[in-house]
Amino acid sequence: MKKLLLLFVALVAGAMSAYAQNELQCATLQHGEDMTVYIGTDGFARAYEAAVDGDVITLSAGEFVMPANGYIYKAISIYGSGFEANEETSTEVTKLSKTIISLYNTFNSQELTGLHLEGLYINGDININGSNNAIEKLKDFTLKKCYVNGTIYNSIDTIENAVIDQCVLGGLHDGYSAGENEGRVVKSMLFTHSFINGVIGGYNSELSFICVDHCISKSEYAINNQGKKIIWTNCLLLGEPHSSNYASAGSLSVVKNCIIWKNQFDGSVTLENNYIVPVLSDIFIDVASNEYSPTRTFELGQPDTWVGTDGTQVGLHGGNGWSKVPGIPVVKDLQLNIDGSILNVTYEAEAR
Repeated sequence: MKKLLLLFVALVAGAMSAYAQNELQCATLQHGEDMTVYIGTDGFARAYEAAVDGDVITLSAGEFVMPANGYIYKAISIYGSGFEANEETSTEVTKLSKTIISLYNTFNSQELTGLHLEGLYINGDININGSNNAIEKLKDFTLKKCYVNGTIYNSIDTIENAVIDQCVLGGLHDGYSAGENEGRVVKSMLFTHSFINGVIGGYNSELSFICVDHCISKSEYAINNQGKKIIWTNCLLLGEPHSSNYASAGSLSVVKNCIIWKNQFDGSVTLENNYIVPVLSDIFIDVASNEYSPTRTFELGQPDTWVGTDGTQVGLHGGNGWSKVPGIPVVKDLQLNIDGSILNVTYEAEAR
């Protein structure tokens, strides 16, 4: 019964995505075997207020008002219809405003475990905040198939077991500046199959471990204080240094089996089995550009030559591949009718 209800939540959200086309926002809250539907632009805020740790919120297409102050401090899963509209995949856009993941004492304990965000367009930064003089940890955090029209800023002590998968985002910063900070630690964070517009930097603690795999990065990094101790594998480093003080990978990084365009590196960067491609037009078969576009395929000109550590092509299409479509079924036909106190539902659905 629980699985059936959860599927129904997704189907209703998919139906709203397919038919309402942003005219009627709908948020469904799944708590155990109970489901509650909230209609309107404030549907997400009301569903979130009622949610407890372990619940699932599924959002239709449309733009939603955030909970109070934009805070998300509960260990829940939030699924949207997608971050780009696409008729072929029946994907619509679920848009949220600036998001703050909070570990303030007044909201939650000092550890937040299991937060999952998927299929969302976040119109602003993600700020991971905490209270002063406290030990805080964000653990088992997943950001999947989301567009972050900004940067992830972290000002808490520890992030552990975080996965950024198949996203488009500005980057990751330690705190609100690009400076070094030895006090904040990323014990383990994986960026995979994502397009990164900005810098990953500022994490210089010896305990930090950040791995970027099968991604595209178009930013440059300030030597000696940006992106130290980051392992880059099977990526495309497409930043164009604008001075001798900048490079496409921060000092102390490891760059392995990556395509490199117009790069210069600090002497402490470890380079292994990389592919130097001096002309940008030789990299992709669609457009000679390092910019993101919804219509781009990012297919490589020589996928059989530019091979990664896992035996597949480097970049977004290697490894497990790249898809921007969230895992919500598409409702092709939905009929609702009320018989007294009974709601009758018939539908035809297909997986994407």
